[in-house]
Amino acid sequence: MPKVKLKKGCAKYFLQLFQAFSLDVVLGALAMGSFASKIMGIHPKTGWYFVLAAAVWIIYTTDHLIDGLFVQNNASLFRHQLHFIWRKPIIVLVILLAISSFLYSLWYLNSTIILGGLILALGVTIYLVLILLVANKRNFYFQKEFFISIFYVLGIWLAPLVWYAKIPDTQMLIVFILFVVLVWSEGLTASTFDFDADRQDKHQSFSTHFGKSKTKKFVNGLLSATLLVSLYFVYKSSEIKYQLSFGLLIIMTISLFIFNYLSSNLKKWHSFRAFGEIIFWLPALFCFF
Repeated sequence: MPKVKLKKGCAKYFLQLFQAFSLDVVLGALAMGSFASKIMGIHPKTGWYFVLAAAVWIIYTTDHLIDGLFVQNNASLFRHQLHFIWRKPIIVLVILLAISSFLYSLWYLNSTIILGGLILALGVTIYLVLILLVANKRNFYFQKEFFISIFYVLGIWLAPLVWYAKIPDTQMLIVFILFVVLVWSEGLTASTFDFDADRQDKHQSFSTHFGKSKTKKFVNGLLSATLLVSLYFVYKSSEIKYQLSFGLLIIMTISLFIFNYLSSNLKKWHSFRAFGEIIFWLPALFCFF
């Protein structure tokens, strides 16, 4: 059984499992996918959301499986313990979901999106292999939070961009880049929550390599730049969709500032980490405008 006990109470028990199985991340991906489709005027069928959710869950679950297998019964984090103990049924589920989503993609998505998805899948595979190769190299840190943020956002925006069938304008590209920065910032802040457990399990993260203090300062720098750029384009943009987009980014950036600040002041409230993922549910609100 896991060394970390499940939290008492139905709500806390559900939240712990919800986070451990990366379902909060999946919801964030769906929210961003709906945002990307809305800003481009695209109306995807329900099937695309299934493929998107499946792809995000498979990638994050595979990453947790690798971490769990690396430390096995000595894992300090509940999600790693859970994925190690239940690795066999989880692996079966990953394989079945990968096959079904791939077959559905062949039927529903066009060849350009499938090719782009395969290239992204190759990139993710290379990333996972590199993580394994450098796992024990103390003097080298593979910037996993940065690469995860790129794969995450690019994977979500890929199909809408193909369906858009036009070269994105400057403001749309800026929105895309700022989303990458925000996802990166959240990942860096989340690494400070797992600092002690990662050090104990000998997992590398940005915060274990550079320290929590430098990590928080770096995140504040990223968020400050994002806030300034967003404020500039809110006033410069003449299109309402971009005014709303950069306004949303401002709200998300301020929320991440709070998340970064509270990551040390409320470090005992590990469930507060869910707040970081919930911030990425906010883009779904864009669909109501």
